[in-house]
Amino acid sequence: MAVLALVVLCSACKEEYTTPINPLAISLFAPGGNDTYYEYADARSNEEPNFTVKVTDYSDYTNTCSERKVYSQAITYKLGGENCTVYSNSCTEDNTAYIKVAVPHVGTISLTMDAEGKCQEWSNYEVLASYDVNGVSYPKVHKFDYEIGTDVYHFFYAENVGLIWVYDNQQKVSMKLIGHQIYS
Repeated sequence: MAVLALVVLCSACKEEYTTPINPLAISLFAPGGNDTYYEYADARSNEEPNFTVKVTDYSDYTNTCSERKVYSQAITYKLGGENCTVYSNSCTEDNTAYIKVAVPHVGTISLTMDAEGKCQEWSNYEVLASYDVNGVSYPKVHKFDYEIGTDVYHFFYAENVGLIWVYDNQQKVSMKLIGHQIYS
């Protein structure tokens, strides 16, 4: 009976723990809160050659895991009215992430990031020390290819900024960042 009481007591004393999202996932895909906005020029769009998308309904919260007092970090927001999610996809391993983000003029991309910051859905992935878009030099740019249907999209995401350029092989999209403001 004393052993059972000790087990109950020890489990009741367990500290709460939240498994964090991979910081790279946040930096690339959820770098700003409400009112953050991005202005893009899409050289191939007839409908919206220049447009602005804004972050709204930003929420940083925790999900309950099946293990008592263990949670996982999650972020949801809307980008230009489209739902986006970045959350820790593990209750036991820190710094993983599931990412589902809306990309204007492209659609939704879904990625699974491991603790090392790599996504299995990326191909031709590389990190560029800097990359220039419309006369602005962005440091730490992650370039990767992502297949949607029969097309391949080439994404450039700058850390602590987000999407700075995307174009596709079928020449439907060539969208570059022309202005932004990040709000925490």
